[in-house]
Amino acid sequence: MEIMENKKKFEYIKGTSDSLYQIGMIYQKKSKYGKALEHYEESMEIKEKIGDLPGNAIGLGQIGDLYLETKDYRKALKYSIMSFLLLSKLGSTNANIVKKNILKVKQTIPVEQFNEILKEFKLPPDIFDEGEKEQGKNNR
Repeated sequence: MEIMENKKKFEYIKGTSDSLYQIGMIYQKKSKYGKALEHYEESMEIKEKIGDLPGNAIGLGQIGDLYLETKDYRKALKYSIMSFLLLSKLGSTNANIVKKNILKVKQTIPVEQFNEILKEFKLPPDIFDEGEKEQGKNNR
């Protein structure tokens, strides 16, 4: 009986987190970025507490996307890299979606700034070069 109650409680908490995330997406689509960020962060706080790593990784990517939309490229890159690393570690194909955002930032900011942020994550400067070549092929 207690196991069932705990499962229901977990599902309720996860559902709350998912709802907050969806509300954040609605705010983002309406260009209400501050409200969107509040809801994403609240959602991710819950996801962290319940150990929802995939959900947390997706949330990081969405925040990166939000910062890309608002042209805050440093934050966009940092959140996208965190998302990419976690999604890659989890073996998720969503890492490729986040990688596209990283490449958009790479094409927008000075290479020195891009490499500086990669250093913060102890990543080599050429880590995203292969994807950049592939993206160039797809744009033809």
